[in-house]
Amino acid sequence: MPTAAKLSAGIFLALTAVVASYVFIEMTPTIRLGSKFYLTNSAIGFFVGWKTIGATPPESIYRCFAKGLQSAIALAFVTLMTFSVWDVVEKLKQFIIKDMIGVPQSFMEAVIDFSEYFLNPTLIAVLFIGGFITSIFTLMAKRYR
Repeated sequence: MPTAAKLSAGIFLALTAVVASYVFIEMTPTIRLGSKFYLTNSAIGFFVGWKTIGATPPESIYRCFAKGLQSAIALAFVTLMTFSVWDVVEKLKQFIIKDMIGVPQSFMEAVIDFSEYFLNPTLIAVLFIGGFITSIFTLMAKRYR
């Protein structure tokens, strides 16, 4: 059953994911990504916020730091895995990968390539600040059940 804490965690982490998408687009001007990129990231952010922060909201302002860090790491991990699988599927559709041995290798290459973008200090700051703000609003919304 949706509660105010779950809903606010999902909405605010989805907004964090969209802002992180804008930062990612600014970092990589050569990559052409459409509106599906923003929609996918916001859906991932909503799901991660609902499951990580919304399921067990923080009890105090001090625990908001830990929950914000947890949600930022979870959002980065789930996004990394999602787009790495997407990259492998696109390579399979274009017949770039010829045999099944190349699938795990291509997946690991995509994980390494995409994880390099998470080393940008601006993207790290957006994720951590967004996670902290999300956990603060979830703390405030926790009292409404």
